[in-house]
Amino acid sequence: DGVTRAASMAMMPMAMGFGGNVVEQLARALRDGELGEQATVDVTLSACRNLPVANTYACVSVAATGEPKKTGTHAGLSPSINETLSLAVPSRSSDTVMVKVYRQVGSKQDADVDTLVGRAEVPVSDFGRAEDKTWSGSKVYALELLNEDGEALGQGRSKPVVELRASFIEAPRKRAEDLERQLESVKGLQQVTKERLTGKEREAELLRDDLQRKVTDLEHVTAERNKLRDEVQRARFNSGLGGAAPAPVVVMAPAPGAGGGGGGGGAAASE
Repeated sequence: DGVTRAASMAMMPMAMGFGGNVVEQLARALRDGELGEQATVDVTLSACRNLPVANTYACVSVAATGEPKKTGTHAGLSPSINETLSLAVPSRSSDTVMVKVYRQVGSKQDADVDTLVGRAEVPVSDFGRAEDKTWSGSKVYALELLNEDGEALGQGRSKPVVELRASFIEAPRKRAEDLERQLESVKGLQQVTKERLTGKEREAELLRDDLQRKVTDLEHVTAERNKLRDEVQRARFNSGLGGAAPAPVVVMAPAPGAGGGGGGGGAAASE
């Protein structure tokens, strides 16, 4: 019983501590502005239109970090892309999302070698702010592609454009979702631990009952043994084997030549 309680006390704080840590992180993440300016932007590129060349791909980056994410390479002058890229936004108020379209010239994508077709950009604040002024906005764009000098690549309906949807994802919300999933996992772990402990407690109870039965059986066997030993001792004693044999009677004969006075003594001895 003591071993089972010790196991329960040792395992439950570990599970509770893990769960408590997740709950604490969840509470912190839900505090308003806890993560400051940091957030995530999801850019879904649907298509490019009226490109001057084929075999192209798009690179999307946040201007402050400059670390791009790329789509696959697509054929045609108006390729459908339908790919979503997620990028970290260090500063929602000042960052800009930049899209660059390249023509792949080699066997693999290499922005340092491939030809830049055109670029477009949009401030995070332009789509990040929703109508209710919260940072949860999303907008659909048809952005005109410009050359490196910022000049248009075409005129009228023939202008090359990139069509996309940009969505602002509040960092605490995403963090809260992750933590909520972790919390559910912890709850599941605690339930499994509880069930295992219940099973171990049942096993310990069965072992205690079995041990008690064995102790009782041992006591009965010991009592029977003592009883049989007493009976054997009594039987041996009653049969003459249990005590010492009586000492033999020794009769002394009179000494030869004894006188008359001694005869009386001899007669008495004979008697």
